[in-house]
Amino acid sequence: MPKKTRQPPARTRHHTNPLANRLKIKFENFWNKKHVIIDIGSYQWEFGQSLLHKFWNKKNFILFEIRDAFCKYLKDKFQENSNVKVFNGNAWTNIPQVLEKLQKQWVFVEKIFINFPDPWVKKKHLKRRVVNEQFLTDIYPFLDKKTQIIFQTDQKHMFFDTRKLVKKIGTYKIRYFFWPIWGLRTHWEKERRKAGKFIWRMKLIKKIGSNQSRFEKERKKSIIDSFIGTLFYF
Repeated sequence: MPKKTRQPPARTRHHTNPLANRLKIKFENFWNKKHVIIDIGSYQWEFGQSLLHKFWNKKNFILFEIRDAFCKYLKDKFQENSNVKVFNGNAWTNIPQVLEKLQKQWVFVEKIFINFPDPWVKKKHLKRRVVNEQFLTDIYPFLDKKTQIIFQTDQKHMFFDTRKLVKKIGTYKIRYFFWPIWGLRTHWEKERRKAGKFIWRMKLIKKIGSNQSRFEKERKKSIIDSFIGTLFYF
């Protein structure tokens, strides 16, 4: 289980500009077929710990935290867990290559959690939001039709801005929900609920149609080729 000795960083800058971080991560696959859960903006460790406690070694986990101090803290906490990988850097520029590698290994990404991201309320800062048009476009080809992007926030304006963006792009279905997935809440959600704040939640699921991904086309072609090969064999 995660170590419980080291304390989280006492102070750190609340918002970190993702555009200023150009670090390219090096992702090595887990080399097994366990389902993967990704958490963007892992902060301290309470949500990752909750996921690990629930599923233990039945799933693999990828945690992203852009703030160096918290990323080092997370790496220390989960260093003994081979099914947990922790990365810093800009998640929405690094995740496409992570998803592509998982896809090539036929590994199913079950959920991508985006819990209470920085709202970046000023108009000039909207491009810094983690859920943006580039992010949703870049990851689309590498998502399974059953993968769920879980978006949760206590910022009403950000929720409706994001919903408007998703509808504009048109390649994702939106499903609203009220209760937290698996009953797991982040530390921030608990604090906001104590303050009487409402939590806005939605799932994004890729639409399958004319924009069918290269992966899905290749998978169907592979199945057909195998079937034809079997017929010729017999």
